[in-house]
Amino acid sequence: MENEQSKLNIEFSYLPVVNFAMQQNRVSVIRDLSIENLTEEIFRDLRVELTADPEFTTVIPISVEAINAKEKIRVEMPKMNFSASYFAQLTERISGDMSLKIYSKEELLFEKKYPIDVLAYDQWGGIAVLPEMLSAFITPNHPATLPIIKRAATILEQWTGSPSLDEYQSRNPDRVQKQMAAIYTAIAEQEIIFLYS
Repeated sequence: MENEQSKLNIEFSYLPVVNFAMQQNRVSVIRDLSIENLTEEIFRDLRVELTADPEFTTVIPISVEAINAKEKIRVEMPKMNFSASYFAQLTERISGDMSLKIYSKEELLFEKKYPIDVLAYDQWGGIAVLPEMLSAFITPNHPATLPIIKRAATILEQWTGSPSLDEYQSRNPDRVQKQMAAIYTAIAEQEIIFLYS
């Protein structure tokens, strides 16, 4: 059921993907929800429910006292409570949806499903959806970085006589460039390939 005889006009804006990085950074997936009463009657005791399939989140229903005839209101939706364990265990992207239902007392006035992609814990949403979230995937303390750092220090020592990865502390731009080059060389030696499907 969607807009039973156009009683309501709904404007629902949300992010089309969700992932573990968003959960960890408490990103709000819901951007905006507006409800417009297209009728000449007053709708009282409205209840707005949003559910997700699969169940990666819980949302508390919102109550609206009334919407007058021909009135349009903006509903403040609470942030979704994402399940950290759900996202941490997800290894493949899955397609799901969010179901929005609006009741007046017990009468269902509106129901619609909105598609959403639930990404694996290590998948990024891309440049179209919060590109700044890419920085959330930086894990400098990951065990895989230690061998690269050790190898970069060895390379740096061969080139300069000092293995110190002292970043900008040396206040020498040439030293910083050599450190970056040593890290790049150490990574290149790993012969890492990326397969995109």
